[in-house]
Amino acid sequence: MGDVASLRARLLRPPLVDVNRADEDGDAPLAVASYYGHLEVVKLLLAAPGIDINRAIKDGLTPISWASHQGHTEVVKVLLAAPGIDVNRADEGGWTPIFWASHQGHTEVVKVLLAAPGIDVNRTTDYGSTPLYWASMMDRLEVVKVLLAAPGMDINQEHYDRWTAICRASEMGHSEVVKVLLAAPGIDVNRANKGGETPLIIASVMGHIEVVKLLLAAPGIHVFRRVDDGSSAMDVAGNAVVASLLEEVVAVKGTFAALLLTFLHRGISRHMAAHLAMHGLPSEGAKAMAVRMRDAWPAATAAPGDHSVCDVRESS
Repeated sequence: MGDVASLRARLLRPPLVDVNRADEDGDAPLAVASYYGHLEVVKLLLAAPGIDINRAIKDGLTPISWASHQGHTEVVKVLLAAPGIDVNRADEGGWTPIFWASHQGHTEVVKVLLAAPGIDVNRTTDYGSTPLYWASMMDRLEVVKVLLAAPGMDINQEHYDRWTAICRASEMGHSEVVKVLLAAPGIDVNRANKGGETPLIIASVMGHIEVVKLLLAAPGIHVFRRVDDGSSAMDVAGNAVVASLLEEVVAVKGTFAALLLTFLHRGISRHMAAHLAMHGLPSEGAKAMAVRMRDAWPAATAAPGDHSVCDVRESS
């Protein structure tokens, strides 16, 4: 396969062949060459009169989708440089080239596609998933990092059932992906899916200890959030370790909230009250947890008599 000399001779010998014609299996020359990564054959076909660079074959995949699926970076570059290329052409399932590259973990291809003019990084499939969603689900850490750096990336884009990238990564136990997502600007760590499950509840159900630890350390995390049936993360903890982690946080939050409220009622400023409340906690770990609670508050200073800042036990 990939015999450039024979192909060149055939293309130039009258009568000229139909370069877009598919075989009995529905495979067209450019798509096949792109799939197998035959760079020189791809170049030759692109130079042929009448070539249809966006010719879709099986399941609606175009040559650049096949090359992206297989991770053929140089082929992708050549196709992107060809006149008329449609970098956002979707297949029958709504998957574009960047979906396939992200799903398969082809980081260099993703980088090349993101640099293409007009690339839609937030394009969704028929079910509402995005490249970031699939990269997070498949544990493609380097791809996730590259996608998060893309201009205009919507990190909280929801699947049709309201699952986000961090929901899915939490379900699968991909702790490094969760860590990167948590560090991204704008991440909504408490965004719930259609059933009311947050990333913390999902990770707790699955018993993913490291993911639960990461989520509990996230600023603004809602430990007391409940799903539609009234269950909280503690109620559905998948193993004893996760249950213990959650119980510790609940105990610290309860103690901190009680101390904080006491000091605020005495007319002490918010930050001084937090300082005093933290010194009333039993361990360095509990104090560190209280610092994260304090840092999650709004930057504005509370007015006298406003005790909303002590509402560390979320009502929702």
